[in-house]
Amino acid sequence: MSTADAEYNAFGPWVDAVRTLDEVPRLFRDFGCDPTSERLVLKVPRNIPRRDADPTMDLYDHLIIAGSDALTVLSRTGSAYAGSTLPYDAVVAIEDSVDLTDGRLRVYSRDGSVLQVGYNGSSREVVSGFVDMLRDMSLGLGVTFGSHDAATAAASMLTFPVGPAIDRRPNAVLNSAVFRATDADLMADWTNLRDREPELHLYAAHPRERVRATGGFMARVLNLFRPTVLHGAIVCGTDAEVQVLSRRDWFGLADRSELSSSRLIVFLARLESVTVQRHPRYAEASIVTVRSGAARIDVIVPGDSEAERVLLAVAPHSGRSVVD
Repeated sequence: MSTADAEYNAFGPWVDAVRTLDEVPRLFRDFGCDPTSERLVLKVPRNIPRRDADPTMDLYDHLIIAGSDALTVLSRTGSAYAGSTLPYDAVVAIEDSVDLTDGRLRVYSRDGSVLQVGYNGSSREVVSGFVDMLRDMSLGLGVTFGSHDAATAAASMLTFPVGPAIDRRPNAVLNSAVFRATDADLMADWTNLRDREPELHLYAAHPRERVRATGGFMARVLNLFRPTVLHGAIVCGTDAEVQVLSRRDWFGLADRSELSSSRLIVFLARLESVTVQRHPRYAEASIVTVRSGAARIDVIVPGDSEAERVLLAVAPHSGRSVVD
């Protein structure tokens, strides 16, 4: 069987691990990746139905190579490819989200660049496992996530207490009828994550809530006929990171069910500043911005909420500020 036929026969919407040279998509073979010498290699298929594929096509959009010191992503550009390499110690944050079958992985670098990979949401579990591994590697020094060394390396960045007591108040929010009515799937995301990582602490949670656009007549019309909500979120973490479980978009329509899911991981030891300002359109919301180098990531939460206070608390003292 030819290489093209083998690639076509194996083609589907799934993100697959690459374990041998024969499994490397032919488009990327001249890069010289040897899967047996890398920590993990994944191939991401093109977003096309199988009925539209044929053996003459390059059927994979990305090859993700997790090496010992850096992450490399090769991306198809027509009949060629382009590559980007990001050292693990330059990773500031990781964001993984799905909206039905539309998956999106983003890796933020200190230089402001973002590695982005689109994938089929049916492979969320595979990508989540990769995110966990990338998080482990990005903690640095080869220490295992959750180990004493990893905790000690970033503990000085945490300015609020960690312990079982901190979980009580947000747990009450998660167990409330309001949260379960609109965000039961976020609760399931938290439960699954906590089962995998029992060292995580629950810092804050809020259900989705109605927000009103500020402005004149048209804003009042929109508030009446297209009511908007700020989606619910769960903030958790350890003394090495903070995670936000929420939706792909921070805002949505009040009368529409939300099916997306997002997980954002920010590494505390690489933060340089955290600032908060009122949202320019929705007075009830705040924009919390975390920065590291040229990287900037916005998290939108209810104003003066527990989530806002927690995110401010992880800021280095010299970089913390509040902007009205």
